[in-house]
Amino acid sequence: MMDMDGFRINNETVFAVCIVKSNDLYKDFLCKLNPTNSVFQAELASIGFAAGWALEHNQLVGEADHYARSPKNSTSRNLQSKIRRYGLKI
Repeated sequence: MMDMDGFRINNETVFAVCIVKSNDLYKDFLCKLNPTNSVFQAELASIGFAAGWALEHNQLVGEADHYARSPKNSTSRNLQSKIRRYGLKI
């Protein structure tokens, strides 16, 4: 299962993708886009990145699956910590 998000923080446009296996974080990715990109473009980029990862690793991902079972609290904390690690301020 995957948690994907695109957002803008301090004039930076970024997207994040967290891969969750057995309710544990397996991998996470944070990608910085051009500051002129919109949050909508970041959202689309996160979906495209997640779909590409799923194809590469022979995984099935469905939007309903993402929203129904995503452990938002743990992945949100992980995203916030990764954002801080890369020097972006929330």
